[in-house]
Formats: sequence, C-alpha cells, structure tokens
Amino acid sequence: MTIISKKQGELDGLCGIYSVTNAIMLLTEIEPDFTFKYALKSMFKDKNPMAVVKGFEIGTLKDVLSRTIKYLNSGKASLEYEETGEEYIPNLDFKIPFWQTEPDRAEFRKTVMEAKRTDTVAILGYWYSDGNSKNDYSHWTVIKNVTESNLMTFDSDRELSRISWDKILVTSNNSSMSKHAKRPFLIRPQDLVLVTNE
Repeated sequence: MTIISKKQGELDGLCGIYSVTNAIMLLTEIEPDFTFKYALKSMFKDKNPMAVVKGFEIGTLKDVLSRTIKYLNSGKASLEYEETGEEYIPNLDFKIPFWQTEPDRAEFRKTVMEAKRTDTVAILGYWYSDGNSKNDYSHWTVIKNVTESNLMTFDSDRELSRISWDKILVTSNNSSMSKHAKRPFLIRPQDLVLVTNE
C-alpha cells in the first residue's frame, strides 16, 4: 500500500485566515506573514481552538477581519514602505452587503461584478457538493477578478483559479445546503465580504 503525505489544508481549517491574509495582500504593501500572524492571533481571541481544524463561519470571519483591519489601520503595526522606509498606514475597510438581506442570483451577481469596478477584493465562502458526499467540503477564498463568465480566485489551497458562474448556485440565507451536481458551488449571499483600501 502506498502512503501519500497530507498537504496543507487537508487537515486544517485555516482557509478563513488565509483569505483575510490574501485579500489584504492584494490591497496593501503589508507583508503577508505579518497579516497572517495577527489574523491567527485574533482568531484565538474567540476562545475556539478547534477552529484551526474545523474552520469557521461568517461571524468569526467578520470578527477576525474587523480586529485585523483595526490593528493594521491604527498605526501601531509600525508598517513602512519597502522602497522609502516611510511610515505606511493603510485605510482598510470591509462590508458584508447581504448580512441582513436575501438577494436573488441576479442581485448577488451584480454586486460581485460592481465590486471589481471599484477596486474591491471579495472574500467568498462556499460549500462544494457535486452529489458525491465524499467530495463535500466548505471553503473561504478570495475573488481577485470577475468576468461575465467566471469568478477568478486568489486562493491559498490552489483551488480552481476560476469558478464558472454556470457552476454556482446562490442559495437563500435560510435554505439548507443540498447536493446539486450541475451547480456544485453553493453560495449563501451572507458569506460575501467586500474589502477595500481607500
């Protein structure tokens, strides 16, 4: 019997921490390891160590992102521009556009498309279920670009670099996640986070 080593991500649930790190990396000049360490430290403030293994939902992602952005924006991080050595203080912010609402697929798609036109990076949670329960998993990723056909990811786990809109099922915030072979990427609108650096 051949034994194959496990890769990072197969045994841990840190895709949320990586998505926060990757989103901020696309918007700022902050070293990703600095953001990653602070976001991870922030996650432990929720006193849920099993999140390292099991991952977390939108509420925890919101808290981690909020604390991380507050710290990075505060000036306490002693950030500098690499070329000049001058102090660098970002002006990061985020919103969850569908925290309290339930848009239809068209409104969700329009919001994601408009985000790209305003230099916004999206963090998106999805559940993948193609009808074979052995393949089911949930994941947080970063959307770095959007086209009429695809969401282009900037992903920590080397997930698909593009997710076709045709493969996405936008579900109600209250609906159960069910298997859907033709549209295996199941997205709850409340799991869309838009991050900016003004």
